[in-house]
Amino acid sequence: MDSYDVKNIVLYMLENELALDNSLPSNLTIVNSLNDSIAVFPRIVFQELSMSTKSRTLNYTDYTKTLLFQVDILAKEPAADSMCRRIAKAVNTALEKTIHLEQREGGNIVPVDTVSKRYTLTYAGTFNEETGTFQG
Repeated sequence: MDSYDVKNIVLYMLENELALDNSLPSNLTIVNSLNDSIAVFPRIVFQELSMSTKSRTLNYTDYTKTLLFQVDILAKEPAADSMCRRIAKAVNTALEKTIHLEQREGGNIVPVDTVSKRYTLTYAGTFNEETGTFQG
């Protein structure tokens, strides 16, 4: 399974978990790039930072991959800080408890411009192709 497939699995699972959370805004959008032309707020930008092979079988088939993802949450004023934190809590719950990725860094809210703010988090974990599971 290649990097694109694993990212899509994580993204699909994240979208499903967030859709079940009624405390989040109904217009929350998930995109793949900070430079994406969709300027909807609030939004989550989900990017793969790296993926590397951790283990191989005797015939050199990769079976575990180390994953690193960045999640940027962007919200507009008023109340951009609280919106970013509320979405971050839901993302954290989905990625850590459901998908078993661990938060590595993040938690700072940074002004993007005069009306929007960004909250950045990074997550890491392992995907086992033999079992089809994520491991923290």
